[in-house]
Amino acid sequence: WWNYHRNTQHKLKERKAMTVDASNNSEGVMIVLEAEETTQSLVSLTDLNETLTKSLERKGLSVLSSSSFEKEALVIILKEGYVVLRSWPEHRYCAFDLVLWTSLDKLDAVKDKLVAAVGAELTSSYNIVVGGMKGVASVEIPKFPADTDPDSSAKMGQHASAPTPFELGDLDAILEETISLIQRVDPTIIVFCPGKAKSCQSLEALKDSEAKVLPIRACASGEDMKRDIACESTTLHVMKSAVMNSAPHERKIAAIVIDPGAPKKMGLVLKKVFSNLQTMTELLSAQYVLLAPGLDSSEPWYIPLFEWFRT
Repeated sequence: WWNYHRNTQHKLKERKAMTVDASNNSEGVMIVLEAEETTQSLVSLTDLNETLTKSLERKGLSVLSSSSFEKEALVIILKEGYVVLRSWPEHRYCAFDLVLWTSLDKLDAVKDKLVAAVGAELTSSYNIVVGGMKGVASVEIPKFPADTDPDSSAKMGQHASAPTPFELGDLDAILEETISLIQRVDPTIIVFCPGKAKSCQSLEALKDSEAKVLPIRACASGEDMKRDIACESTTLHVMKSAVMNSAPHERKIAAIVIDPGAPKKMGLVLKKVFSNLQTMTELLSAQYVLLAPGLDSSEPWYIPLFEWFRT
């Protein structure tokens, strides 16, 4: 499960900017990289350390320190993350763990540099969305007006009615890296969005995806938690139509994305729809992803929903 929290927020024009520690508002990506049939020697970790350090610095990363262990492992600590190398020279093989919690736009270029540094002729890799590191950097996020308690809505279990776009600009990266973990060709993805009059940031971020992405606009809102049978019926119909209109080998929903602007009541609708075990079996892939991208450490309304799905 990849669950990124987002706090309640007011419109950007109503707030002032402030700089805060990113320790509670950070995310990162790990690339697990295997390099085979290397043409560069893997015997000397000292030489490898020098080569890799230069390669990382050329890509604009800041190397802080490095250490080697048992003549087989090398760790390079960066301001932006870290690199771990494990090598088996006799097999011309090595493996990298590359983690960045900032400068995510450099991931692919850094990966290519690591491959080039060892001269690998055969590689394989996969990406994992991970958490950030306390105190690594500061980020710009909007500030609440002085007369507003930023935790008041969270304490009431409410969700912001008009959340603003992510100021960190990492939503695209979070969704792209997470959706890339779905091991299906042209998967079907359902995005729960705000009402028709509001923008759906997650839908916009996925517009260039090769997946079949279908939005479900909020048909229920408000603070009362009474059942909205009409909305449940509409939601179920949209999901069934998405499955039926998919290719025969993909007639299951591979991922459900809850946009930061989706109202809490749509979570109740989603839960009611899938309370029927037969419906869940018919619509959801055996290995599906439930994702709520956000950038906050407080507990938003969809945490209990995720726990319900998990159990």
